[in-house]
Amino acid sequence: MVIGILIAVSINNANERNKEKESFRATLQILKNDLVSDTTKVAGLMEYYKSRDSLYRVFLTPGVTEEDYRRSPMGFNLALTYNPISLNRKAYGLLENYAAQSDVLNDSIVSESIELYLSSYQQLEDNQGRIARDIDQHMADLSNNETWVIDMMRGKLTDPMMDYFTGKKYQGKLFLHVQYVKGNLLRQLFLFKLKASDLLTRIDERLNTEE
Repeated sequence: MVIGILIAVSINNANERNKEKESFRATLQILKNDLVSDTTKVAGLMEYYKSRDSLYRVFLTPGVTEEDYRRSPMGFNLALTYNPISLNRKAYGLLENYAAQSDVLNDSIVSESIELYLSSYQQLEDNQGRIARDIDQHMADLSNNETWVIDMMRGKLTDPMMDYFTGKKYQGKLFLHVQYVKGNLLRQLFLFKLKASDLLTRIDERLNTEE
């Protein structure tokens, strides 16, 4: 009788361990999917800003001319636009819940993934918030102080407008924008991609080992 009970308990414990193992494996797969999705988005955004490098150089060069803007109209928008990005939260939420119910935080993949996403969410909010506020302030400054803004919206080039965009004031604002984008945002995204790629390699190894 006692032996039978012990065997039943042992079988039940083994079943529970198998369930936990399968649940953790499913969570790792979701984490992998999120990391693949996020690194793809990050790589695309980095490529987008890399394609702007030549424009940044042109319009930050002293002596930029109206002809430069006519050749590359995107110059007008360089300091007034940006592409926001967001990171997935599904796997992070699952890992947090999973970690709260077990000793899984002892797993380096889990602890490093939680740390990576938690810090990245905050840094991304800070960096993109800084860029958005800078653009909003720039637009408000133009709307409140420059009479040619309506002409710009209509695609009409006027002398006062070109004086602004070829002047030091706009170049100063563009320089600050580039620092926010390349010095802060892209540096953060590069480090995220680097760490995420390492985690993906280790997750694949873990999933293949446990098959």
